[in-house]
This record gives sequence, C-alpha cells and structure tokens, in this order.
Amino acid sequence: MRASAPRLTSAVGLLAMLEEQEAQIKAHALTKLNAVVPDFWAEIAESLPDIESLYEDEAFPQRQLAALVASKVYFYLGELKDALEYALGAGSLFNVDEGSDFVETLLSKGIDEYCSLYVKRSEQALAAERGSSSDATEVTIDPRLVELVERLVASSLQKRAYQAVMGIALESRRLDMVEQVIRMCEAAPGEHEHEGSTSAMLSHAFALCSTVSSYDFRHKIMAVLVRVYRSLATPDYIGMCRCLAHLGDGAAVSEILNKLLDGSKDNILVGYQVAYSGSSTGGGSGGIGATRWPPPCSSALARPSHPSHPSHPTHP
Repeated sequence: MRASAPRLTSAVGLLAMLEEQEAQIKAHALTKLNAVVPDFWAEIAESLPDIESLYEDEAFPQRQLAALVASKVYFYLGELKDALEYALGAGSLFNVDEGSDFVETLLSKGIDEYCSLYVKRSEQALAAERGSSSDATEVTIDPRLVELVERLVASSLQKRAYQAVMGIALESRRLDMVEQVIRMCEAAPGEHEHEGSTSAMLSHAFALCSTVSSYDFRHKIMAVLVRVYRSLATPDYIGMCRCLAHLGDGAAVSEILNKLLDGSKDNILVGYQVAYSGSSTGGGSGGIGATRWPPPCSSALARPSHPSHPSHPTHP
C-alpha cells in the first residue's frame, strides 16, 4: 500500500520556484499553487507581483494559469474587482461550472457588470433612434467579459436551465437571447414548469415584463413575444392578444377577434376568452374595445342547441 504524500504546511517552497529561470518549473509551481490557494492565500499574496508579471509576460506559455492563481488570491483578499479582472485573463481555465464560492461570486459580479454595460449601450441606441444628440462616449464592453458570460449561457442552455438565461437576457436587454431561450423550450424542454414548452416560456416572459422598468424595452419584448406567438404551430390567441393589447395594437386584436367570431363554436368561445382576458388585465386603449363585440347573432354560438323549442323574447 502506497503511503499518502505528506500534507503541505507552507507554500514557501512553491513560491521559491517562481524565481527559477525555466518556464516549465514556473508552470509546475503555478499548478501546485492553484490547488492550495484556499489554504495559503496569505503567503501567496506576498508573491502576487511575481505571479502578475508572469501573466503580463506574453512569452510565458502558462499566462492564463498565472491569471487564475492571481484571481483566487485577490478573491480571498476581498478585492473582487481585481479578482474578476484576472479571472477574465484566465480565459477557459476559469471554469464556469465549478460551483465553488470563488467561481459563483465572480460570475455574479461579472454578470452584473455585463448587464450594466449592455443597458447603457441599449440606452445609447434608443437615444440614437429618437434622434437625440449625446456627447457620451460609446459604451465598450470587454470582449473577455462577453466571452465569459456567453460560456455561462451556453453551459446553462446545455443543461436546459432556461429560466436563469432568461434572467440574464432581460437584465442585459438582449432581445436576441430572449427569443432564443423561448424557442429552445420547444425542441429541448427543461425540468421546471416554465421551461416545458415555448408556450409556457412565453407566458413566463410576459409575467417577467412587469419587472422591467424601461417602457421602451418592455415594448420591444412584447413585439418579440408577438413574433414568436405568430410562429406557433398551435395558435395561442389569448397570449398573443394580451401582448398586442399592451402594444396598443387594436387593429391586430380586432382582426384576430373578428376571425375567431366568424369561425367555429370553439373559435367563438376562444374569442370570448380573449375579450375577457383583455378587459380583466386592462389591456389599454386601442385594444379589445376597438373590436366588433359582442358577436353577431348569426354566429355559431348563438344557435340554439334545441331548435324544436323556440326561445322566448326577453321583455325589458
């Protein structure tokens, strides 16, 4: 039986290896240090300048590993801004699926920064659409930060954790991501209630819109939802008209309702549901009220189920 290796009691020996000339020895030391940062971060912190210089040396083959070690040390020092900066430098070595406090904390900070920058970019784009002149410098986003969040999103989508991605999409005002998540729920349903189908995620996204503070972005989300609703193999007229009412598109709601009222008995019942839904949720002006309502007496719904018994007129 092989005896277990003696437990390391200090990182001094490993740190001394960083002073060696050979890159291979330095890389070996960094590999060992990366595993013991939680235990010896205070000691390693004294050699941060050496570790940072290895990251800055473009000729050093393990620059990303040096960045990862530096990020962990800054994390334990409570310097989260520097920790995130070096985590970005670590590239794919920063494992978004690790699940440690180190990774989860920096992911949260990274997502907050990512969303904040995308919101600023969205506001600049909106100002440009309105023709407003602005002296503000165009918002630039570190491509490494974008790559980090995209890796997290890709991992979450692979796990079918769609609600988490929808949260990022809405917070960052990424309409393309909103639509992508909604459509993916149909082909690869997730485990949670709102992830079981595109229709379920559409309803969830509509409910989440109440938390969106920007009227303009909320309006754009509704337009995306309507586009997806129109593409469904089985129409969801109630959900679609609810979005159209919030968009103030009374003509579109009227067109759908009139089509339903001229259809089968089932379609007419759906029409009633659409109208009730619109009136009970306060769809806004130009919505349900602009339609041909109530349905004409000649509709299928008005036909008596027992024609042999004539209906009695109602006296005022």
